Amino acid sequence: MVLTRAGRKRELGPPAPGGSSARISKKTKKSSMAKTSKKAFTLPALLPAQKKKPKGLLDIPPELRNRIYHFATERDDFDGWEEAVPLVDLHRGHGCGRSQWPMSKGACYLSGRRFLGLTQTCKLLRLEYRPIWLRNSSVRVRCPHLLLYIHTFYGCGSKYSNLPKLVQISYNHDIQDHIDVTQILLMRAACPNTKFEFVPHELTLDDGPWNQPGADEDCDLCEEEVMAGDMFMEEFEDYGCPHDYYRRHGYAEWLLEEEYPYLPSLNKFLAHDNGNWVEDIQSGEVIRVMLDAAGPDREIPELTIRLASDSDTANEGLIDKSMLEVARDYVSSRSLRDANTEAASLHFQLQVSGCAL
Repeated sequence: MVLTRAGRKRELGPPAPGGSSARISKKTKKSSMAKTSKKAFTLPALLPAQKKKPKGLLDIPPELRNRIYHFATERDDFDGWEEAVPLVDLHRGHGCGRSQWPMSKGACYLSGRRFLGLTQTCKLLRLEYRPIWLRNSSVRVRCPHLLLYIHTFYGCGSKYSNLPKLVQISYNHDIQDHIDVTQILLMRAACPNTKFEFVPHELTLDDGPWNQPGADEDCDLCEEEVMAGDMFMEEFEDYGCPHDYYRRHGYAEWLLEEEYPYLPSLNKFLAHDNGNWVEDIQSGEVIRVMLDAAGPDREIPELTIRLASDSDTANEGLIDKSMLEVARDYVSSRSLRDANTEAASLHFQLQVSGCAL
């Protein structure tokens, strides 16, 4: 008869003291005591207090970061040629001593790009801060480089949501007297808060005709002060002419009056905000606006406005009016003559499908 496991245990009887079962029970007691002792040494009360990790800029809420970003703003007192924005030039040696990059703490305020480095720190800061920096910055570029600069930093789209608040265009009509201002008008229509202005490039340089070798000896103000006894000849020989500021402004007054009398009118035309005019630019009815400053009379530069071939404004007017009357009515309805000043008047020429009106 085959015994089962339970029957075999009954035949063997109870285990002897000190047997294997006793040893197993002792091991079980020891292991439970060891676990208890380990738990006693790992109580939280016996551990030293952990130091909190200090939080950085990226750890704080985005709302607080936006408040901080608005403290990192560029200068906002640039205006005209006297306070021109430092030039962004694609070529070195442009003659302007004021660099866009702050080279020292003393010259830091002269720069127009003090916080550009924050846009290149990491992806998150670039995503959050770069649009704010672009909208609050000011820039000056040469006229041929304007579109390249805008397309590089702001893209080629038609909305231009992050244009700078001030765009100065360094202009020399002896080098470039025909300018297509269509893209400038499109950007201005998309961003009314952006200011575009042309400034004579010659006046923005640190050294010009007012500070050429020999200019000190030809200073009329020094001669008058020496003759009147207000300045000793020894002071003039030791320290030179102190009238650089007056010579520069005197030259600027002559240059703006004789060579660039139309720039104030041109800048007013770029800022023209007539509703019909802005709508024509945004809708594509105005397809090109060209400036011609090559004429013999600097006081009357020519602006050629070309309308699209399907322009309703011109085509409907030509039904019962002459071409000259349509052109006059268009300029009058858009109030384009409001850009004229006492120093210069813009001469408008209208074209439709290549036919001058």
